[in-house]
Amino acid sequence: MQKSIILFESAIKSEYTKTTYQNSLNRFQKYFIIKDFDSLISLDSQKIQEMIEDYVLFLRSENKSHGLIKNVVCALELFFSMNDVIINWKKIKKKL
Repeated sequence: MQKSIILFESAIKSEYTKTTYQNSLNRFQKYFIIKDFDSLISLDSQKIQEMIEDYVLFLRSENKSHGLIKNVVCALELFFSMNDVIINWKKIKKKL
């Protein structure tokens, strides 16, 4: 298993949350056609910031609920935080 995922999952206690967050990460991965999560965290943090912002805007354009988008952002925030990637989360959360 990839180290980035192990770190991410180690921070989640609830099985339900783990499943929900994993689904959110997998949808993000498919949207950007990312090979694996370890390669994702090796990208420049500015590029990751842009990807997350684009993904949030895409979800909004698809008329996804505020709760779903918030869940996705929380999952991504935990994943990148646990892997020491610095992102401006305040800016992203303002796009909700």
